[in-house]
This record gives sequence, C-alpha cells and structure tokens, in this order.
Amino acid sequence: MRLAVAVILATLQACVFADSHDFGGCQTRTDGPLDDEATRKVAHNCNNDYTPAPAMWGNGETSEWLGRSSGPGPRFSGLFLQNVNRHTGGIDGDTPHRLCRDAGAGDSSAFNCKSQSQNSAGQWVCNS
Repeated sequence: MRLAVAVILATLQACVFADSHDFGGCQTRTDGPLDDEATRKVAHNCNNDYTPAPAMWGNGETSEWLGRSSGPGPRFSGLFLQNVNRHTGGIDGDTPHRLCRDAGAGDSSAFNCKSQSQNSAGQWVCNS
C-alpha cells in the first residue's frame, strides 16, 4: 500500500513540476538539428496554442533563431514556437514533444530567453 501511494505521489509531482520553457521547436533527432518543417506543422495545427516565435514581432514563420554552442538561447538554429495562451504560460515540454513526434520529427528542443534581439541577418538572438 505504501509503495502504491509513493508511486502515485511521484507521478503527480512529475506532472506538477514539469519544466516550463519560453520557446520550443522540433528536432530531426535527439541532439540533432531543428526540423523546421515539423515545427511549421505544429504551428499550423489549430488544436494547440503554439505559434512561430517570437509572436510579438509578427514576422511569421521566417523568424529563425540563431543557435549557439554555449550561453543563452537555443543550441541549434531554426524555427521555434511559443505559447500564445497567456493563461497557460510557457511551453511545458511534454506537449510540444508529442506534437513534434506526431508531425514527423524525431525529438524536440526548448529554451528560455528573457531578452532577445535581431542580428543583421534577421536572425533572433537570445541575449539573456
């Protein structure tokens, strides 16, 4: 009985404390480049609250984020999504991962970014 209660509590805790991120995108494979086509499919799916990021600038699906090997922002360059539903907040990790897999991607990637800017090539850069 105690084991069953411990397992249930651990499961509930995992659901309650799921990581939340500002941005997420689909990857071709684990630790691989982004899958922009799968990310577009997720964005076009009307059954979720995800839109190409950063949504506040209205640049549509041409807004590519610059990847970095270290520091803030994504590891790989490409398209990312954000949650436009202000009530649910960020991207939980599990939902976009499932949506990316359903769209044909091998994995998903997510990151947080408090401040961003565009470089001279029009790519979004995470500053912090």
